[in-house]
Amino acid sequence: MAFLVLFLIFVGVPVIEISLFIKVGSAIGVVPTVALTLLTAVAGTMLVRHQGVSTLEKARESVNAGILPVQELFDGACILIGGILLLVPGFFTDIWGILLLLPPVRAVLRQWLEGHQGMFMTPAGPASPTASQPQVIDAEYLDVTAGGVGKEENPWARPADQPPKADR
Repeated sequence: MAFLVLFLIFVGVPVIEISLFIKVGSAIGVVPTVALTLLTAVAGTMLVRHQGVSTLEKARESVNAGILPVQELFDGACILIGGILLLVPGFFTDIWGILLLLPPVRAVLRQWLEGHQGMFMTPAGPASPTASQPQVIDAEYLDVTAGGVGKEENPWARPADQPPKADR
């Protein structure tokens, strides 16, 4: 199954891109086709920058509120993939790149992924039941005061009536 997916990506996508270049080039001409390809790359870069900064700000707000920014991380991954697809020359990849930059499309994709087995995203934060419970840290310690361990066992032990030495 993985081989088929990789085959479709590395062979099918370039075939689709070439056929779209031929169709669009014959309809509007070669120079406008190349210009349109460059325009989508430039516009896509600007849109990715705006969406990325916005998503980063939302993620910071979530972290500052003590909430795991799961939605923002998913959106950031979609924006990254969309930006890469917009930089690849071609109309087919541009369409998919633009779709990944649209927040409603990302929301539908997120819901679709959450509905599939093994794919789930749950935010954690102050509203979660475990966040209100105290955190328990299990540890062992060694009392290094004079009353704890004998001097032969602990070189840092000092008599209880002697104050600690100041560092010079």
